[in-house]
Amino acid sequence: MFTWPMFRTCLKYGLVGGGTFLIELPLLYLLLKYTTLHYTVAITLLFILATISNYYFSRKFVFKDTTRGVKSGYIFFLAISGIGLLLTLSIVY
Repeated sequence: MFTWPMFRTCLKYGLVGGGTFLIELPLLYLLLKYTTLHYTVAITLLFILATISNYYFSRKFVFKDTTRGVKSGYIFFLAISGIGLLLTLSIVY
């Protein structure tokens, strides 16, 4: 059953992810327009930046009561996010 605390957690997670996306998209545009980086390199660099910031803000605001350690939590988060990177690169490539 979907409860109010679960809804709040999902909403917060969506806001953190959406906020990261709203920062990442203009940065991608700037990198592609004003540098000579290949788009796959630019996407990968922004993926790393977005993953770090998304993990930080998710841990601080969404999952602040977690018992998982920072390092193991980040490795788990990075693995899940890596799947997203592969999907993104497969779409744009």
